[in-house]
Amino acid sequence: MSSYNLKSGRIGYRNSTMVTIIVAVKEFLNSEGLHIYNEDLKQRFRLPKKQHVFEEGLTKEILVRLLHNCSPKLQTAILIACSSGMRIGEIVQLKISDIDFGTNPTTIHIRAETTSTFTPSVPGSRPK
Repeated sequence: MSSYNLKSGRIGYRNSTMVTIIVAVKEFLNSEGLHIYNEDLKQRFRLPKKQHVFEEGLTKEILVRLLHNCSPKLQTAILIACSSGMRIGEIVQLKISDIDFGTNPTTIHIRAETTSTFTPSVPGSRPK
């Protein structure tokens, strides 16, 4: 599979595609009664390693260029997201009462019901 000529002219499939094909064939054979275990595959074949893609963060220059081309509302949202790590959904649901301008630096209180990790307690259930 790694030396197969694709229609696009590229040689070989991506590692993730090869792993997907191998898993699909293994699952099909397992469903047909021919049990193949991961250990057997690892002994007979050298599976492709996952490729890790490291993304670079925004540089100060890119952030400044981005902010110069935005409306003031969007500039505020971008700066809050960059400095606090809040998600867009959390920023949108902020109220003026959530922001404490009296402290230095200004403090933002994130309400639990606005976060995606909030799980409300159900009456009668035990805590985990």
